[in-house]
Parts: sequence; structure tokens; C-alpha cells
Amino acid sequence: MNQPMSPTDPDPITGTFVRRLNRFVALVQPSGSEPVQAHLPNPGRLLELLFPGQRVMLLPSGGSKPYRIYGTFRYGDFVYLDTVAMNRVAEDLIRRELIAPLQGMTVKGREVRSQDSRFDLLLGGPQGDMLLEVKTCTLFTRDTAFFPDAPSERAARHARHLSHLTGQVRTGILFLVQSPSPTRFLPDWHTDPDFARALLDAREAGVSTMAVGIHLDHRLELLQEPRELAIPLEGVRPHLADRGAFLAMMAHGGQQGLQEGEELTVHVSPHGDLLSRRMGAFSRWAQRTSKADPAGPNLVRIFPVRSADPVTDRLAEGLAALGGREVAGGPTLGRDFKVSLGPGTPREIFELVLEVRAGIDI
Repeated sequence: MNQPMSPTDPDPITGTFVRRLNRFVALVQPSGSEPVQAHLPNPGRLLELLFPGQRVMLLPSGGSKPYRIYGTFRYGDFVYLDTVAMNRVAEDLIRRELIAPLQGMTVKGREVRSQDSRFDLLLGGPQGDMLLEVKTCTLFTRDTAFFPDAPSERAARHARHLSHLTGQVRTGILFLVQSPSPTRFLPDWHTDPDFARALLDAREAGVSTMAVGIHLDHRLELLQEPRELAIPLEGVRPHLADRGAFLAMMAHGGQQGLQEGEELTVHVSPHGDLLSRRMGAFSRWAQRTSKADPAGPNLVRIFPVRSADPVTDRLAEGLAALGGREVAGGPTLGRDFKVSLGPGTPREIFELVLEVRAGIDI
């Protein structure tokens, strides 16, 4: 279907992502120009979306930075990065009755306050009003979408508040997954177990949980009808215990000092209980080590994989497939690999973690 949803004017221009400077500012290189700073309207980690050399779409910002990053691409499809503006997309889908559970409903209000929370939309329909919170999901593999990609106290608070309101008004959470590929949606319990628990509790309390995959182009034109995704929340519950393994990526000079051709040290921990405590202990060990030897490896990223089932071998096999060379005699329990650093190596390592997470039996 080819009906524009929220066209932008002027057209975005193409650029290249250089690096992230902080949560809301990145360095980009517009085509044919020198690198400049750009506003990033999405505070998520976006590790699989924004990496050196990645193509991005830019618009004039009208603010302190000359541009804002409008969107990027994954699996060849456009991914819109402005989370606030995605509420307009949700409204348009509701108006056109393209979200099956919300058919027959109309938008009565926006940014509706209830006590100490503000919810995106107030809908009206034959069965009464509904408070609806819209969440934009940009983290996905080819079959599984996850939210959030970084811990979000706000998202957990919204889910809990909606749970408390179920006796007074109908409530719902809509996840807009920016890809037509996934067939299911899951809370990212690896990154934010608190939100995962809050979403489980919300569904049990009667909050309607919905997820749809949408396929947009860079003009926010809907290319096909939204796809409703399965949300197998009960399958998450066995994995919410603080059990699993973690992968830690270390480099000389830390993340800002990553140099192509050097070797990363990638540590895969044993599988076991007290995962959060073990990650904290490893981070403190790495910090002490880097202070004692600034020329030694510094911790760049640490990724948990929370699972009731063992995942260490799958992480290790994935590193070997990336060309990792296992080395013996590491200073901590677990398995250590040396991985030659190329332009896409950090992203490839995160993609490995993401695939292992998506492959956990739910």
C-alpha cells in the first residue's frame, strides 16, 4: 500500500555515521561534506544500527546542531529513529484501522496525564475509553523483536501504572516494531529484567499488550500492511532468574581507542547463578587492571545473556565463526578469545549476542 503517513519536507539527505559522542549527539559526515555534529533523537544504545560507516538519513535540525539523524537501515529496510514522532505513525495506523485489536477506536487525546505519569494516547470506542502507551522498537533480528535496548525506568513505571489503572479504565501498550521481518515480540529481559517483570505483571493485570511490525520508507510511507506479532510472555518467566552468562569485549585504549588491525580480547563467562553480581565483579576487576596498566586492555562493552539453559558454548562457537582464536590461561574463570578488529567487528560481536538471545527456547 502506498499512502504517505507523515511526509517530511525537505527530503532527507544521505550521510555516514562516524561515531557517537553522547546519548543525544553523534558525529556524521553528510555526503560530499566534512564531518559535523548531529542531534540523535533516540537515547537507546542502537549498537546494531549506528556504527562507523553506516548509512544514515539526515534532516536540518533547526537547533544547535546543523542536522538531526532522521533514520538508518537494517536488513535493507528503513528504520526511523525519532521515537516521539512515531506516535503520529501510531495515530495514523489507528485512524486507518490497521491495528486489529484497536479497530473501531478513535483518538480522543494526546499526552494524557494520570497522577504522576503521562500516556501517549487516549482512545475512545464502543467498549469505552483506553489509555494507550506507544513504544518504538528498533532492536530486532530477522525473527524476534526486543524492547527496550537499554534499561528504561520510565517504561517499567508506565507498565506498572497501567496495571494499577485497569480497574478504572481500559489500558494498553502498543509496540511498533520497525521491521516487517519479525514474527514475535519479547521484552528484552537480558538488558532490562525489571521492565520484563513489569510487562508480565501488566498482562496478568489485564493490560492489553500488542506488537505490530511496520514497513516504512524514508518518507514514512507505509509499504505494506502492519503485521501483528506474537507475544509469548509466559515463555520468558523461566529465564528471569539472575542466571546465565556474559560476554565482555576489551580493547587497548577503550572504546574511543579502537584501532583497526589490533586484537580485541573477548571473554565469555561460565554459565551460572548470580549473573549480575558476577558481571559487577568482572567490571571492577577490569577497572582495577586498566588503572594498574593503562596500556593494557580496557573494558569496552559487557553483554548479559540471561537464560535458564546454558549458552556459553553457543557464544564461544559464534566467536570462533567470527575468526576468534581461543587462548588459554586467562586471569578469570571462563573462556578468552582474541579477535582481530575490523571496521564491523564490534557490531558483529553484538549481533552474535543478539542471535544467541533470540535463540533461547521460549
